[in-house]
Amino acid sequence: NPTLTLTSPSLSLSLQPQPHPHSAVEEFLSEVRSREHPHSAALVSQPTAVKFLMARKFDVSRATDLFQAYKNTRIKEGIFNINPEEEPLRSELLSGKFTVLPGRDAKGAALALFTARLHRSDVTTHRAVLQAIIFQLDKAIESVDTQRDGLIFIYDMTNSSYGNFDYELCVKILDLLKGAFPARLKCVFIVSSPLWFRAPFAVLRLFVREKLRERVCTVKAHELSNYIPVSSLPEHLDGTSRYSHVAWIQSCVNTHTAPGDAHTHPTQGRAQNSPQSSGPQRNHQHWNGSARSYGVKAGLGVNTVVGVVKVSLPRHPQPPPSQCPSLSGASQPDEDPCPQEEVSVHMPDGVGMNVLELVEHVKKRKKKGIYQEYEEIRKEPPTGSFDYSKLLSNQIKNRYSDVLCLDQSRVRLCQLCDDEDETSDYINASLMDGYKRSNAYIATQGPLPKTFGDFWRMVWEQMVLIVVMTTRVVERGRVKCGQYWPKEEGTTEQHGHFLVRNTSIQLYQDFRLSHLELYNSQVHTHTHTHTHTHTRTSSYIRTSDCLTWNYTTALSVSISLLLCLSLSMSIQFKGFIGMETCVNIAKASEVDNIQSEYIK
Repeated sequence: NPTLTLTSPSLSLSLQPQPHPHSAVEEFLSEVRSREHPHSAALVSQPTAVKFLMARKFDVSRATDLFQAYKNTRIKEGIFNINPEEEPLRSELLSGKFTVLPGRDAKGAALALFTARLHRSDVTTHRAVLQAIIFQLDKAIESVDTQRDGLIFIYDMTNSSYGNFDYELCVKILDLLKGAFPARLKCVFIVSSPLWFRAPFAVLRLFVREKLRERVCTVKAHELSNYIPVSSLPEHLDGTSRYSHVAWIQSCVNTHTAPGDAHTHPTQGRAQNSPQSSGPQRNHQHWNGSARSYGVKAGLGVNTVVGVVKVSLPRHPQPPPSQCPSLSGASQPDEDPCPQEEVSVHMPDGVGMNVLELVEHVKKRKKKGIYQEYEEIRKEPPTGSFDYSKLLSNQIKNRYSDVLCLDQSRVRLCQLCDDEDETSDYINASLMDGYKRSNAYIATQGPLPKTFGDFWRMVWEQMVLIVVMTTRVVERGRVKCGQYWPKEEGTTEQHGHFLVRNTSIQLYQDFRLSHLELYNSQVHTHTHTHTHTHTRTSSYIRTSDCLTWNYTTALSVSISLLLCLSLSMSIQFKGFIGMETCVNIAKASEVDNIQSEYIK
């Protein structure tokens, strides 16, 4: 698999505004290398270290945390490589929705502009928007001036409607800028905000730390010149700057495709392209930190992020069982590119009914009619095989003999290289599509004591951040799921070569929230959150991006929750529901996991 590395053109330390503490750079690199695999950590260059250190005033601990946050954000949002010629990123870049202006404020801070009226959540995705933002900011932050003087974010709501406002996207952008990107966010200006924006704005402010909260303010377009020079503002914000967004994007792409890409030659100097530049265009110096050279074909399923993560994320088709994800962090030029990410079966197709039509349909068909519709779907044979789940060596890993994984959608673990068992890649877990997202979730059985190690290996390899359990360990006197995590706060358990530590527990009326730290004794640590529900519902569903669902005999409980999530998103973005499509999705993911006793 091709890989992504976070590197940048070499910057001579003498060209920085002040001498860099060489010891801080070495300490940062040493800390990163101690946490990551040597082959991957070696790809983090000194210029990259300088950028993260500059963003945190050469505080090594904070810079390391920032690096980790940046890496985790890229993983969480599925941004494993950025190719500006691929859709939907190409359209997103050319839309002009987000741009970096050529001018600066009076103190030298770079100006990033987001035009809200150009955003439509029904025609783009958060992933594409964040890709476009990171692609442009990577280039902007190459400027030493921007590293030193920071960044101002302008959110222009002029002539925008409620349909242009995307609350979740705004939170993600704020999270990225304030704590997951090597830039000093100086302040945020919200321009020409409408009346209806006041309520969500009050909530958005809570996501900003107190120090920055004072720097988030709403202003009228004509008031913006009180904070930023008129010469740096575009004409539609009462400025005089006639910037060209297309020219800016072209300069980003030209840098991206330039010979001697930083990924290939991370130590070769291109300092002449950035520090010496002056004038209003000095924001537009390049940094290929998020982009791959076109000389190496790249797909969406790359197995490294920022050159240090060595795991394969779920995608179709998955690698053969005998293949482990590459740990070298280097791609082979003769290999075929990774397959493009499959289109989710939830993509809008115009088929379905709105909420009122659904209510009328249920009233008309009544309970018996709904059962009949379901049975028609249930009678259809599965579109796949179950050969691997039926292998004798794998049957003991299945909690139920009638709940098997389709060979086409099962999660494949990395083959244990020192294990003679050829089926060590098997776990009873299946990938499931989400709304407009292929392989968005993992549905897995309640782990058996003999599969605890496999479960945590899957969590590690698939970079699972949240685990949601929709059953109790014991229900009605029967064991439904093994106690695969430390039950008490402050305790640690070992499963295989993984140590699981329960760092804290929060008790709620319907669920218990445990914060776990997963330590791989062969590599490094990874922290995630575990939610154990006491009832059939969980408030974590809508806020979760990456879920692993554990279920009992009532398998449809977790499946139904996933489908309800997809349906609610379908209503929000499309205005109608495709119930039959959803049931077929679940059926295509894993056979017999939709049980008629839960069609109520």
